[in-house]
Amino acid sequence: MVELKVDSSAFRKSLRAFAENSARSNKAVIKDQARLFVNDVVLITPPNKDYKQQRKLGEAAITGDIKKIMRGVREGTVGAINDPAALHKKYRGADGRVRRVLPLAQKFRVINLPAYIQKMVAQVGILASGWVAAGEKLGCKIPEWIKRHGSSGGRISMKFSFIE
Repeated sequence: MVELKVDSSAFRKSLRAFAENSARSNKAVIKDQARLFVNDVVLITPPNKDYKQQRKLGEAAITGDIKKIMRGVREGTVGAINDPAALHKKYRGADGRVRRVLPLAQKFRVINLPAYIQKMVAQVGILASGWVAAGEKLGCKIPEWIKRHGSSGGRISMKFSFIE
């Protein structure tokens, strides 16, 4: 668990000034700001290029990475690999990407490669799903391709206290 401490003195001063001129409560304002924060962090959590294209970009990156080192072959091909997961893991770098491109003759022959690619592509959005719990509690609009992974990767606890 990560604990985050923030010096909020300048924020509290601004909040007091806002509260004096607003019909909205401090709690409502803070919840709105928290919602905007979660929306922003969902946007910057990989894949994070163009928000509307994130899913497609992530899926294309996975497919391209796998095809750098593997090629699909028919069942019964001599020397073909049935389970490409370990091979894929071996060639992935610390950032999860495959950087090395094997020539066609050296690419590993894999049976049922499209099924493996489909399985890996289905994981796009799992990193951002860590924000789902917070997003749901704060009323954010989290895309379905992220929400499909559930909210077990993150938690939120909200406690409001205001020091005047």
